[in-house]
Amino acid sequence: FVNTGTIGQSDKFWGLEFANVWGPLSMQGEYGQIDVDTPFFIEGNPIFDGWYVNASWFLTGETRPYDKGGFGRVKVKNPVFKGGAGAWQFAGRYDVIDLSNNGGFVCPACGTQKTWLFGVNWYLNDYTRLMLNYNESDIDGGVNSGAHIKGLGMRAQVDW
Repeated sequence: FVNTGTIGQSDKFWGLEFANVWGPLSMQGEYGQIDVDTPFFIEGNPIFDGWYVNASWFLTGETRPYDKGGFGRVKVKNPVFKGGAGAWQFAGRYDVIDLSNNGGFVCPACGTQKTWLFGVNWYLNDYTRLMLNYNESDIDGGVNSGAHIKGLGMRAQVDW
């Protein structure tokens, strides 16, 4: 609901991230900032940033394997197709993107967006999961300023 469109010829990006797993609990987060190089701005180049923090917990005791900067496949203890209940996971996330420091660029959709997300994931087996997410976003600035957006998303995922 906030965006800049295409504005830069090049950019400089840097970011920090963290993640850790403690048994059935996992947390991760990331911060990133981008400095857009463009000759079109009188007040200097725009600098945008954003961040998120995410936490999840397996009610059924599974864990998310984490190694060398990435999460691996969840090993379901009691798969549905073998008579079990599968793995159940609750998740929450908060994220912010700030596109308001736009260097004087006329940007109708620039602003700040803050979003809460809550989800339930059901892992049927090691390769299949169903996800249900509810989110609420608040917009400050730009053409959508003052908007409060609610969303519900569902997804089925199979990987191999």
